[in-house]
Amino acid sequence: MADLGWHGVLADDASGGLDLGSSEMALLADSIGSARLPEPFIPSSITALTALRSAGDTELTPQAVSGTAILAPVGFGPTVPAASPVQAELSDKGAILSGTVALCELGPMTTDLVVYAHGPTPVLVHLPRTAAGINISPYRSIDGRHLAKVQFQTCRASDILAQGQAATLAAQTAHGFAIAALCADAVGTMDRAIALTGSYLN
Repeated sequence: MADLGWHGVLADDASGGLDLGSSEMALLADSIGSARLPEPFIPSSITALTALRSAGDTELTPQAVSGTAILAPVGFGPTVPAASPVQAELSDKGAILSGTVALCELGPMTTDLVVYAHGPTPVLVHLPRTAAGINISPYRSIDGRHLAKVQFQTCRASDILAQGQAATLAAQTAHGFAIAALCADAVGTMDRAIALTGSYLN
């Protein structure tokens, strides 16, 4: 997928991406839905990467595009309520995170978390999966995808990608792109189901 450039469909040229738009993203998501690929394409390459691009990230995005980093959006995206369950307290050394997110698309190959947290000042932060203060409880969805409950216990994040209105805008932008991609994925799945059903009935 990385060799074909799929992860960079929405990333800019400077990050090694294709710098395409929502229409091309939807076509790709439709095909992925039709094939039922059990890969975290939408959470990593659409939701998390769109938030990174909106926040102006230049370090983690190229890794996601190349496939060396697999991202999990935590505290934002279609699987999260309107308000992030993660809380952040800013300090001179970064942000201290607390709270529990019951549903994240996070599997054994996930390398990094992109977290949106509420607080007096909302923040978007980057954390390696193995950071201290993170407790991950994995489980599987009905269609076999890897999910997890993520708990933050006084977890310190020093890599703040955005804060304030910029962080909120990044999370909202990512949410919109993720909804569009999921709709296209669902259409691809339905088209495939109709084709299989028609073939069986014939």
